[in-house]
Amino acid sequence: MISLFPNEHIITQADDNSFILTSHRVYQEERSFSRTTTKSVMLEQITSCESLNEQNFTWIVLAIISLIGLFEQQTQELSLIGFVVFLAIFFLMRKSYIKVSSPTSEIKIFVHRTSQNKMYRIVEKIEHAKVKRLDSLK
Repeated sequence: MISLFPNEHIITQADDNSFILTSHRVYQEERSFSRTTTKSVMLEQITSCESLNEQNFTWIVLAIISLIGLFEQQTQELSLIGFVVFLAIFFLMRKSYIKVSSPTSEIKIFVHRTSQNKMYRIVEKIEHAKVKRLDSLK
């Protein structure tokens, strides 16, 4: 868990505290069964902040190819199963995240089932916090 600096306050955070934006930094804590990773980037060190959606269209192509097998009697069931499996893999493998970069580190904040509009608002909050932080350091 994050320990705040003097005069630092939390601007926003994820429900599970895996991502915290404060008046001084972006903080991320990732946990898995084998390790815990903690990253912290000071706002004045941020070089870019972007919202990304990644999807591998290879699975869609394979799903369409499997549909071609529906025209042959002997492979209809297998083709339908292949179509459903490839389509399911496509939807399950999609990733949406916000990437915060600095010269020495990169934080990827994965967002599940979040609208594009909400992702933009998070990016804006980070950018506004950075501007405010830079102004306070002058």
